[in-house]
Amino acid sequence: MSSKTKDKIFKIVQTFLKSPPLVVWGSGATISFGLPSMWDLNEALKKEVEDFDTSNDNLEDELGKDKYQEKLPQIKQVIWKEVNNADISVLKMFIDNETDDFNGIKLLIEKFWE
Repeated sequence: MSSKTKDKIFKIVQTFLKSPPLVVWGSGATISFGLPSMWDLNEALKKEVEDFDTSNDNLEDELGKDKYQEKLPQIKQVIWKEVNNADISVLKMFIDNETDDFNGIKLLIEKFWE
């Protein structure tokens, strides 16, 4: 790729980055990468938080209840632990090159260095 073409590409990228779009990823977008779903987090909370309503089937609604205000630090810790453990596993797969899930990103970056 010529230097002139690279310069054009970088200018286009800079133009887009001046006003980047906001991308919001919910748990559904990250499940395929091995991160826990809302259902998984709900199940972990049911196991680890005393008096957590084990009959609930909607984590967002359940966490909005006043009865959990005092338990929020513990709830945050349980959620963080679940996400962090999954995050470490995904990172290890990525580092060990045991996945093709990020191949598109890798190819895009490699194109800039050709």
